[in-house]
Amino acid sequence: MKDLLPENHEEICDRIIEKCKHLIDLNYWDAIGKVSLLNWYNNFNDGAEKYLACAILESIIYRSQDAEKAFFTHLLQVHLPQILEDNSIYEIKDISTWMNDISSSDARSNIPIRFTTIESVDHQTAKSGQTLLRNLQRNYFDKSLILSIDRINSSDFQKTAKTIVKAIIIIDDMLCTGEQLETFIKKFNIESSPFFFIYCPLSAIENSYLYLNNKYENIKIHPIEIINNGSNFFNENNEMLTVKSKDGHLKFKKIYLELCKTINKKINNPLGFGEEELTYLFNNSTPNNNLTLLTYKDEHWKNLAVR
Repeated sequence: MKDLLPENHEEICDRIIEKCKHLIDLNYWDAIGKVSLLNWYNNFNDGAEKYLACAILESIIYRSQDAEKAFFTHLLQVHLPQILEDNSIYEIKDISTWMNDISSSDARSNIPIRFTTIESVDHQTAKSGQTLLRNLQRNYFDKSLILSIDRINSSDFQKTAKTIVKAIIIIDDMLCTGEQLETFIKKFNIESSPFFFIYCPLSAIENSYLYLNNKYENIKIHPIEIINNGSNFFNENNEMLTVKSKDGHLKFKKIYLELCKTINKKINNPLGFGEEELTYLFNNSTPNNNLTLLTYKDEHWKNLAVR
């Protein structure tokens, strides 16, 4: 493995582990403890595997509970008001009044929007989306503004609400390939719905966002954060993987995949859904487009994050 590892690879690993411990001490990695960190790191054998583990740790983008709240605040106080006004859905005179209105017990009668999330497409995806929506509601608006997609699609609701409800806001954690969103759109015939849909993932891969945002007339995509293309872990621009070899990213990818097979031959999507190879974590959920070994666990393998 001399063609893959820098001479001071052990020093680099030690430095990265100490950095991660510091992030935990600062409570920025607020859902990962030091024991969990070290247990996960010790899953890997010495040499190339441990260096790979540290490269994964170094690449993690982590959104803490405070960061998630900041996203939510931006969504409700800046992002969504502008979207509603631009689309002539609802005019917000001032943010203070708006926040009071959506948290009021009369919100259902006075506010022409409803919130939902992607569900009944992939069990794990629904879990993360519902977690985000539940957290958003608890902090910002009355629960009567939440509806399931089945309720939104029901004929009686569409008949009675189409003059009251002008837009449906879909909350999600991340837009990657867009496959799950498109499956959701097709399954529930969203294109034929009388409502206007605004899909608001906290984060979105740039290419998928641009492509899908121009595909549907009654669905617009407004992510809070746009992730640049080329965010996959095993790419040629990952300097930790290519420090000794231009194709080091491919060699480390092979090591990673072989490790997954050794752990469990039945591991699904070892590179994440759509082979996106992300290392992007929220404090209470992990999008399934992430490297699977971040969340996989069994009696022998300790996970770093929760799915």
